[in-house]
Amino acid sequence: RQSAWVATLAPDGREGVFLALLSLKTLITSVPSTAFNGWLNAAFNPNCPSCRDSLGHFCAHHVSLPGDESNRHGCRSSKQVCVGSAFSHALLGANSSAVICPATCQQCPGWEGRAHIMWLIVLITSLSSPVMVVLSLKFLRNS
Repeated sequence: RQSAWVATLAPDGREGVFLALLSLKTLITSVPSTAFNGWLNAAFNPNCPSCRDSLGHFCAHHVSLPGDESNRHGCRSSKQVCVGSAFSHALLGANSSAVICPATCQQCPGWEGRAHIMWLIVLITSLSSPVMVVLSLKFLRNS
């Protein structure tokens, strides 16, 4: 759709130049936009390592802890029990109802994400391309 729209903006015989400029934008912005997406996720939607095991699985399953801690309950992932200083203290408790076993970062105690700010930044940067085309129409039409 965007290519067809750009082609309609071009004067007769200059469609190729307009389409080349459209493709050039994609070529130039692919690597920086990938890095920008990674930065946005890290800054506004961070990982929650205190609620995941060493393999990255969530500690989402309730479990009774064995041994000398038999009256204690905790959480485990599909691979290991989530106990220790690297994990959130909310993953342990005296009874299973006091234990929070998160299946997502949003359920992880103490985790804060700001996805609404991230999506606002994505919206603003997405609007920049059509605005630049409109602002450069006079130059592109050779007038």
